[in-house]
Amino acid sequence: MSTNYARRALGVIILGAVVLLHPATSALAAKDTAAPAADKRKTKAQEEQEAEERRKYSLQPRTAETFAEVREHLGAERYAKAEAALKKLRRAKLSPYETAQMHRLFGYVYYGKQDNKAAIEHLNQAIAANGLPPADQADVLFQVAQIQGVEKRWKDVITSLDAWFKTVATPNSVGYYLMALAYFQLQDLDGALVPAQQAVAISQTPQQTWLQLLLAIHLGKKDYAGATPVLAQLISLYPNSGKGYWLQLSALYGAREDNVRALAVMELAYRKGLLTEDRDLIRLVQLNLLEGIPRRAAAILERELAAKRIHENAESFELLSGSWILAREVGKAEQPLARAAELAPKGDLYVRLAQVHMMQEEWTEATMALRSAIAKGGLGDPASAELLLGISFYNEQKLQDARTWFARAQRSGATREQAQTWIEHIDRETETKRPQAASAG
Repeated sequence: MSTNYARRALGVIILGAVVLLHPATSALAAKDTAAPAADKRKTKAQEEQEAEERRKYSLQPRTAETFAEVREHLGAERYAKAEAALKKLRRAKLSPYETAQMHRLFGYVYYGKQDNKAAIEHLNQAIAANGLPPADQADVLFQVAQIQGVEKRWKDVITSLDAWFKTVATPNSVGYYLMALAYFQLQDLDGALVPAQQAVAISQTPQQTWLQLLLAIHLGKKDYAGATPVLAQLISLYPNSGKGYWLQLSALYGAREDNVRALAVMELAYRKGLLTEDRDLIRLVQLNLLEGIPRRAAAILERELAAKRIHENAESFELLSGSWILAREVGKAEQPLARAAELAPKGDLYVRLAQVHMMQEEWTEATMALRSAIAKGGLGDPASAELLLGISFYNEQKLQDARTWFARAQRSGATREQAQTWIEHIDRETETKRPQAASAG
């Protein structure tokens, strides 16, 4: 809980809630002449009790004037004058109720002066005086807990709120939230969970901070199933809070291997214009690929690369190429793969580009790509590139060039056998062609 939040909460209490008289009950209904005598005696007893309450919670005229003056100073933030006025009171002459109210006002004065320690001491003295009505006693307990929260005295917050919960019939959401926050700050996630859930449950429209705390507790416990509906509620209640909740919800679905919902959340965020950063857009593309929608992935990549929201690097162009290949649009894969190969620090992507050309029997283009791969270097499997280059030359009817590269590929155990087979095939083909060439001559 922020300092400003606590000060605003106490400010409301200071300006309007110092109770001078316990409220009297409403006027009694007109007497029924047929009513039994016992009812009349009960009514009279009630009247006597109410009169006693008024006497118990009344102020002497001079004390009432001082308290009114103090409240006026507090409202205008004249804390020194408020303190001076309170110090003029003759404490020995005060009733328990007046003593409690005096300490309560001292507490507000010191809180306004940012002396939280003194504020807590006086508010605790107000409680110890045993002169406040039950509702006021509960209010002061809650105020103490709030200031202890500002001071990050989390164990004291829990103690004060435990006492407060025992004095109120229907605790409010703020109380449950503050209790949950205290346990959370003490890293007691189990202790924090129930009050955090209660704070949300009893509120018609839970505050964003309450839901955020409940979410943090679930995530801290790695309870992704419990965190998911909390995030969904945050998105529902606070749809304009940015992309963070959408990304988290998608990630939670992903952690549970529910990629369908993970993709649906990201698609909604994308359509709302929330996804504008490279990593978020790449995540959307990857989810489309995982769900077997490569054409949609390629369309997003092309659009966002053109808009400069996805970085033009080897990885993004390679991803675009792969998306088109999965969409069975091999021809559309060539240009982005060529760009990726150009940007990549090593030559492996040129090998992949050559394979795409070979799938379409574009042997000259495949040969050029493989030469670029070998020239750029850093290949994970140089012999395979040499073997492919030999195959490309062979299909271009350049048998001697092909044999040269097959011979190089023989140096690796992984490709030696295939390369030897190709060399033998070329040698047989060459021998066959010699008599034909001689007779033709």
